[in-house]
Amino acid sequence: MKNSGILLAIFFLLVAAGVEAGEPPLKVKSEASHTNILIGDRLTYTVTIEADPEVDIVPPDVGANLTEFEIKDYQVTGPEKSWWKKKVVTVYEYTLTIFTAGEYEIPPLVVEYKLSPEARNQKSMPPANEESKQTKYSVSSEAIKVVIKGVELSGADKDDIRDIKPPLSIPYSRRFYLTLAGILLVIAGAIGGYLIYQRRKIRPVRTEVFRSPEEIAYERLKQLKGSNLLLEGKLKKYYIILSETIRAYLEAKFGIPVLDRTTSELYEEMRRAKLDKLFCDLIKDFLSRSDLVKFAKYRPDIQTMEADFETGWSIVRRQKSEDRS
Repeated sequence: MKNSGILLAIFFLLVAAGVEAGEPPLKVKSEASHTNILIGDRLTYTVTIEADPEVDIVPPDVGANLTEFEIKDYQVTGPEKSWWKKKVVTVYEYTLTIFTAGEYEIPPLVVEYKLSPEARNQKSMPPANEESKQTKYSVSSEAIKVVIKGVELSGADKDDIRDIKPPLSIPYSRRFYLTLAGILLVIAGAIGGYLIYQRRKIRPVRTEVFRSPEEIAYERLKQLKGSNLLLEGKLKKYYIILSETIRAYLEAKFGIPVLDRTTSELYEEMRRAKLDKLFCDLIKDFLSRSDLVKFAKYRPDIQTMEADFETGWSIVRRQKSEDRS
């Protein structure tokens, strides 16, 4: 009885060794979660590779085998060693979809691997290449057929394109209109209040210092005298500033439009304003000499130019003296 038990154990060990020796060093299994789906639905394509630890696997390009499908997601698990099978397991999971109806086939996935001569002899496998130190083999998975169905239309959906439905009318309650009116009143009140505030807002008062015509004329004459126009030989410009200063003074002082009048016209305006005749004659002579320089290219000497400046100054001073008397 004892001998028979020993013989039985030896028998099982030999059977297990024979099975292990005849078992291929690498297995590939492919499967799909669904083989019959509607357009746009998703399926999971799984490839499981089980290999002996001494097998050198060439990583397969699973995505290149799925060109007719749209890959939405993928995950690779492993390689992990399974202690109960003494195998190294790698799992590829791809989430696929397609938007065209028809019959499709996921082709077999070819996985290549290498074995050392020692492992090849242990498995009793023939050499693939006698010249190489390592032997290269390949294993293929199963092809999987997938049917993609289109959406079946009912009698109400026989037309692909329907007419546009009219817009829906949404009934509003009385509270809605009252709330809307209140909001509009608040907005209008805010705008009105802002406008009133802008009108009543205190603004800084601008204070302007009053300057008499004499003060303005004196300032311009001083600026002219301090210029280098005479030294630079710009006689025409000098006399233009001199005569226009006196003309502006007369207009500001007596309210006579003199800037656009000729010398003769200005003389007539001053006479009609009942100004003193000697004063009018003085201004006429002064402006006539200025006109000769401005328009007739007359070039007076330095004494004459100084005398004309003093005449302009005396015109302003004389009238100021008369105002004080």
